[in-house]
Amino acid sequence: MNHIRHAGPLLLTVLLIATAASAPAQAVTPSFYNCVRSNGPNAGWEVGCLTMMRGGGYERTLLAPAEKVAFSSKIGVTELVGSEAAVKCTGGSSAGETNGPTQVMKIVAKLTGCEIVGGLGCKIKSPSAGAGEVVTADFKGKLGAVAEAEAKSKTGLSLEPESSTSRIIGEITPVNTFGTTGELIFKRSGTGQAIKTFEGAGEANNTLEAFGSSVGLSQLSDTLTYAEMLEIFWP
Repeated sequence: MNHIRHAGPLLLTVLLIATAASAPAQAVTPSFYNCVRSNGPNAGWEVGCLTMMRGGGYERTLLAPAEKVAFSSKIGVTELVGSEAAVKCTGGSSAGETNGPTQVMKIVAKLTGCEIVGGLGCKIKSPSAGAGEVVTADFKGKLGAVAEAEAKSKTGLSLEPESSTSRIIGEITPVNTFGTTGELIFKRSGTGQAIKTFEGAGEANNTLEAFGSSVGLSQLSDTLTYAEMLEIFWP
């Protein structure tokens, strides 16, 4: 017989409880950039940020810091693993928008097919959600540098609830590549997170707490789709 539990504690977990840590040294930080269309006499038509000139050949148009660009994502299998318990969700989705060149906001995620691992089909849910559904509150966040040993791209997206200072960090890719899709991946290391650090004094490390212990959050995939061409640009 299946059971349903309200995900008050889990939702708090998804809303991220983190602790303070130092950051890797970085001289520059990544930013969201998009195209500035040329209106000059030689303007032609654009392919990404390349403009075909009427006189022949191509010219790269200006990249400018992005302001508000909407995005959505398709979330793959997600796990929260602690020493006392584990929760697994089969998938989900999210939506939000960039807020200037380094920040994101209004991110809401909905996880589906959530149940306690080894709990004989015991499902969990958020208040007012369907069986096995966990819906987060609004998140905000920002781009920043992470240690190369923890993320090959050295590029992280730190997320936190609008009403809290706790954080979790995932690796966002690709960088220095213009397009409408990307990936945001959270990985765990045992019952902790693979990415431990994020740029900036006073930033948080990537440790979650749930079920009375530290837990690791992992998502096998989180495919991002941007409403317009965008680049995560490292100067």
